[in-house]
Amino acid sequence: AARRRGGAAARRLSTVELAAANAETTTRWTYWTVPFTPTRYRTSLYNQVLVLWSRSLKHTFRTPLLFWMHVVVTLCIGALIGAIFYQRALDLAGVQDRLGSIFFTLVLFAFANLSALDLFISERHLFLREREWEWYSPFAYYISKVLSDFVVIRALMPLMFGAIVYNLVGYRPGFAHFWLYQAYIMLNSTVSAALMYTLGVAMPSVAVGNLSAAMLLLFFMLFGGFLLNLNTTPWYALWASYTSFFRYAFEGMMVNELDGVTILFNPRGVAVVVPIDGKVFLDHFYFSEHSLYVNLAYLAAMTVGLLLLGYAVLHLCVRSLR
Repeated sequence: AARRRGGAAARRLSTVELAAANAETTTRWTYWTVPFTPTRYRTSLYNQVLVLWSRSLKHTFRTPLLFWMHVVVTLCIGALIGAIFYQRALDLAGVQDRLGSIFFTLVLFAFANLSALDLFISERHLFLREREWEWYSPFAYYISKVLSDFVVIRALMPLMFGAIVYNLVGYRPGFAHFWLYQAYIMLNSTVSAALMYTLGVAMPSVAVGNLSAAMLLLFFMLFGGFLLNLNTTPWYALWASYTSFFRYAFEGMMVNELDGVTILFNPRGVAVVVPIDGKVFLDHFYFSEHSLYVNLAYLAAMTVGLLLLGYAVLHLCVRSLR
């Protein structure tokens, strides 16, 4: 009996010593706390991503309110924009309406992606607990969350919207022009979603994340090329226009819509109607017709860059001191 009591005391002592040792190797990064346990993952990265992705999809379809809200908003706003801007003519007022509808579309999907802020914040405690047990790597978790959200919401909804709006508004006809329009609104959505992922990983709460994201989006909107002409932008603020993903998307969509098109210049109160080339409007906004495909590459690069930044922030937040 004495030996048994001594063994139990020794086991309790070992547990206390182990807890103390783990406490010494605990990483504290603002609101993140993850103990380091030097164990290897019990399965491959592929299996980790597959299981986590499957779990994320099951969670999405078991709580489908967010998904269906995105669907309903996309369909309703698409029908509303199609009705308001129905079959715009290629004259001065029609060009203004086309540009307004394009910029509104970009802003719509950028702000709709504020819902992505909660993607990582809501599961923070679950992630930290499972990370402590070394069930999977942060990379597998990040990739699975991004894949499930990107495919189901951030890429699909803009494509649905474009399919509704394009012919109703009367944008430039042609198969290539239609898919360039789709590519731009989808990439605009993925860039803003990647920005939300990064903020969601870095921010301590949804409230702080919403305020930060709203301020950033408004900043990018200001330098998007529609509210402020690039030629009149002060020299000390020109750098901001090169950081705005709205600018690249708006410029590319304008070039896709106006380059090579004849527009009737018919200002109110003037009896003479003058046909002019769409390049005149592009020159007025200081947009280049050569940016049609280049800006697609810029938006894709910004998406990848922000996704990598989001993972880097996640990795730093859960790093363990060895």
